[in-house]
Amino acid sequence: MIVPKTLVFSEQSFGSEGYYVELCGEKLLFSTDYPPYWQLKSLLNEEQDDESDDQAYTIPSEAEWKAFRETLDKIDFWRWKRKYFDRGILDGIQVEIIIEYEKKKKIYCSNAFPEEYDNFKKALSKLTDGLIDSDDVITDIDEVHDILEENKWVFAKTMPETPHFYTLRRTWSDEKEFESIVEYIREHGVKEKFEGKEYIYLHLGDFKYWTMGEAVKDTILINRAKI
Repeated sequence: MIVPKTLVFSEQSFGSEGYYVELCGEKLLFSTDYPPYWQLKSLLNEEQDDESDDQAYTIPSEAEWKAFRETLDKIDFWRWKRKYFDRGILDGIQVEIIIEYEKKKKIYCSNAFPEEYDNFKKALSKLTDGLIDSDDVITDIDEVHDILEENKWVFAKTMPETPHFYTLRRTWSDEKEFESIVEYIREHGVKEKFEGKEYIYLHLGDFKYWTMGEAVKDTILINRAKI
């Protein structure tokens, strides 16, 4: 099962804007209010308008749902505790997560969080096209283009028969940004074969970009070649 039966995420904090996300049909609804507008309309017996301009939602693709589930497995989500508390802090941040596939998991956090919570939010941010704020997530193609253009590219002199350029992780000022770009290439690129081996290429502007396939944390360069 790729698409969950249930997905609810709520992060509310004292004195600042929060998030509420709920899967309704194929739509992943989003609100900064709690309760969210669709629940208020239901409570007030008001008719729901699926085309209302004030509704923020995304419709994740099958590939995006697959990546989300893979992240849940990678961060050991199903082994997280049911409750996380820091009783020394009043107010603060409260989080509720409900996800159901073949089994259902419900988690509540109050000012204390699982070690991989940021990675969970990062995965959720990708599903919501950045509506859930995560500093490490890049979802805008123009931003990807600008970041790639800002960094240093070197011509690969050792492979003149295959003209291309590369940029090294160690020359980037922000390693998290480098990794986010690598992830974007892999999630939004297309598979193509080169000399019998398959790579994922992101076609953007006058170039196509690719990496060598190592784990993101082990990737040291991004390649690009003229289309």
